[in-house]
Amino acid sequence: PVMRLMVAALLEEAGLQPIVAVSGVEAFSFTMQSTPALLLLDMELPQNGGVAAARALRTMAPPALRIVAMLSVSAPVGAALALDADLDDVLDKPVAAARLYERVLAWLSAGT
Repeated sequence: PVMRLMVAALLEEAGLQPIVAVSGVEAFSFTMQSTPALLLLDMELPQNGGVAAARALRTMAPPALRIVAMLSVSAPVGAALALDADLDDVLDKPVAAARLYERVLAWLSAGT
């Protein structure tokens, strides 16, 4: 919850309008309803929620949707499993504000 609030606040400070989900199911639902420009997904949601959401979105969301994962180096999910979810990029947690801005803005720029 703390990381979620911190990342949302940093993105708002950058002039973006994040939509925050607390589970993989909620992330999937919001994404299908809102068609965001970018999905910043915590791969460590409970019960492999991040991995499941990424896999489901890859099959159902528009191909242009970019998924950037956030993943701890010591995460039980593991980088290999995260990459198997067909992600566009992976950010290590905790992520520095400068790195977050750099990667998010780069992906948003690439989509325009």
